[in-house]
Amino acid sequence: MAEAVQQFFIDESSVFSTNIPLQECITSFQTLVQQLQDYAVIQATDTTAHTEIKDINRDSLIKHLVVYANSASVYFSGKNSSLAKQLKISKSKLVRQTGVELKALSTNIYDILNENINLLDPQYITSQDLDTLLEKINLFNAKAYDISTAKGDTQNATKLIKGNLKNIGVELEKIDQLMLKFTITNEDLYSRYRIARKTLDLGKNKVSKNTSPSN
Repeated sequence: MAEAVQQFFIDESSVFSTNIPLQECITSFQTLVQQLQDYAVIQATDTTAHTEIKDINRDSLIKHLVVYANSASVYFSGKNSSLAKQLKISKSKLVRQTGVELKALSTNIYDILNENINLLDPQYITSQDLDTLLEKINLFNAKAYDISTAKGDTQNATKLIKGNLKNIGVELEKIDQLMLKFTITNEDLYSRYRIARKTLDLGKNKVSKNTSPSN
């Protein structure tokens, strides 16, 4: 949207170089436009890849939890230990867990197994198995953080874009007023400026219709 106005100021920079008030507004406008473009890149970040990897890590964590927890449960059931009931868990229950719930449950199961690893028969579960389970838990938690961060950045960029567009509008109003002198001194220059501004205004109307500040 703002490219036409930006290009106009670049092409005619020699004309405005000695007009300090106008030059200051132009510089401010160009800085704001660059910020807008930077925010738009962040806003357009696709979090799909993060989500897909998170789902893969979630499935892998659930698979290992079911195997290790139930293996240990069988062992402790033969010892008449209350741990047998704590460690008996179904895949269907894990699948229904939210991310926060799965994180808490998997960590709790790991802690129980780790605290009792010396009591467990290696035929049921080994210390290497526990290391693998901890790795699965950490991978799931890390990717959950990544996607949360990515979404947070995108949402923040959207807010910044709205504020940025408002500031651009303020600077353009100042420029419009300062450009009026050229209706007397250089009508051709002013006409070309209005053509560039019309292009920007059309772009703004398109944004309003699409309700997307990044277009």
